[in-house]
Amino acid sequence: MRILFFKSFKPKFWPGILFLLFAILSAQCLFAKELPRYDIAASVDTKNHKISASQKVTFTNNSGNPINEIYFHIYPHRKYTRKEIRFMYQYSAYFKVNLYPEGFQSGDLKVNSIKSSGQPLAYSIEGEDQTILKINLDASLEPGLSREVEIDFILDIPHCWNRLGWHRDIITLTRWYPILSVLDKAGWHNHPFYIYHQPFFSDAAYYKLRVTLKQEEKVACGASLKAETLNPDGTKNLVLENESPMRDLALAISPNFKVYSLDQDKFRINVFYVEGNLKSAREMADYAAGAMKFYAGRFGEYPYKEFTIAPSFLGFGGDQSSGMIFIDV
Repeated sequence: MRILFFKSFKPKFWPGILFLLFAILSAQCLFAKELPRYDIAASVDTKNHKISASQKVTFTNNSGNPINEIYFHIYPHRKYTRKEIRFMYQYSAYFKVNLYPEGFQSGDLKVNSIKSSGQPLAYSIEGEDQTILKINLDASLEPGLSREVEIDFILDIPHCWNRLGWHRDIITLTRWYPILSVLDKAGWHNHPFYIYHQPFFSDAAYYKLRVTLKQEEKVACGASLKAETLNPDGTKNLVLENESPMRDLALAISPNFKVYSLDQDKFRINVFYVEGNLKSAREMADYAAGAMKFYAGRFGEYPYKEFTIAPSFLGFGGDQSSGMIFIDV
């Protein structure tokens, strides 16, 4: 069966859609504070839909007070009530899509260990929805000082149409790793994970992702590919990194992805597609280029080296992340 990506989107709608998404993605501020840095090493098991990862995060206390704990959001660990599950099935019926082909699945993020400077740190999972990871520091972190925390975790990717899930041969990964809560003068902002729309609040950060997966798998990402190494065992190592701060690091993975790229003055537009959809990919790249030119002339240059468009099984029109948008099949 051939999957026709973007079939429900007519070309005349693309300029408006991309203008809106570009405005969201390219908003940039001058940061006076030291931004977090994520260094993630992940091994992706696409057959069993699992990711084993080790994440090092360098965090600076930008508040005016010493702190004794650090908080992360672990969105994939979210626990759903029966009422919420019923609502999501109703939502699925509205879009005439079976979002859960094997019954309701939400996946999970399981923390194996947390360390700092080689020493284990105590931690707990909090919040009514169980998405707040509290890490107890072994010493107070004074204002202006930094601390590196290492989190080893396993991600179980659910079989579902969603911004975190897999269906057929496409894996969609948004906010799939522990994400720092925002700390400011008001304290920690440990908001729950609302199931509606885009309720995410996080600091922009610098990301470096080293991912290992099968050689036939293609990866779509808003960050730039810095290196690729093929291994004798049939796997490959990719290094992805951003040069300007990003709100999050999202991925789409499939062995059947192809990519059409269009180089602009200072960045590249990448449109991922499957066999038979090259014409649509070219059209989307042209619309994206027009959107970039329009907004650059009014608000400023696009801040990233890549702008990526990827197909995904969502059940709704699209989803956006830094440097990347997903369009429903």
